[in-house]
Amino acid sequence: MRPAAKILTGIVLIAAMMSTAQNVRAAGELEERARALDAVAASRNATAISERIAAQYAQFAGSSANAVSLVKGLRTGKVMKLRSRHGDGPDELVAFNASNGALEWGDVHSALAVSQARLARLGIMQAGPKQIQATLLGGTVVDAEGGRHEVEGVLQLLHMGVAWDRIAQSSGARPLAIASTLARSQDRIAQLPIEHRVVPVMSAAATQYASAGASANAEPGAPVYSTPVTMTAMVSERAPSAWGRYVPQEKATRGFENLPGIR
Repeated sequence: MRPAAKILTGIVLIAAMMSTAQNVRAAGELEERARALDAVAASRNATAISERIAAQYAQFAGSSANAVSLVKGLRTGKVMKLRSRHGDGPDELVAFNASNGALEWGDVHSALAVSQARLARLGIMQAGPKQIQATLLGGTVVDAEGGRHEVEGVLQLLHMGVAWDRIAQSSGARPLAIASTLARSQDRIAQLPIEHRVVPVMSAAATQYASAGASANAEPGAPVYSTPVTMTAMVSERAPSAWGRYVPQEKATRGFENLPGIR
């Protein structure tokens, strides 16, 4: 092999190794970014988070209402309703849900980012309801020129256990670009006020009563047929009222002996 050919071969091998290393690094970073976003979002208001994520996909989804419906539907697992206007004709309404259930915030964001990148490769910058449904759940995407493209659903791949980096790469998206998008969203969500949730705390006596009732019957929901000892103790230890304790007084009397007929 000529020296020039050896040098060229070496350059190609080094470039391939660098590309592989970048993909591995991007894969790890994408997953880490998704989970980091989850951690930040855990202490923030869900409605505010939905609005901040949806704002980035309003143009892609056709409207702010569609984007909010997508984010909330993916997060809760409930039905997403997407509406598209066609000039003077009737509106197009498509309703569907992710049958595999609710997603974490990082997965919601990643699913929308990958879907947007996939449709952009097909020349679709502002997607219609049916195009979004197809790229999320799987099916046929029809582009602006009438071309038909069979795609695997982003959510379908996710629930099959495919990692986000693989889903992104197979959809034509760059994992590093999506990771950067998630990082920016994480910063925006971190600016939201932290919610201080009130957790109800049971008293010691109530906790003992609850545990005694649960142990009285092994089957969940079965009735308790006896009063636990702790409840008896709670009743017997009741403090006297402000009026004090009532003690009946017995008074000796012989007045009844003077009544007629009494001997």
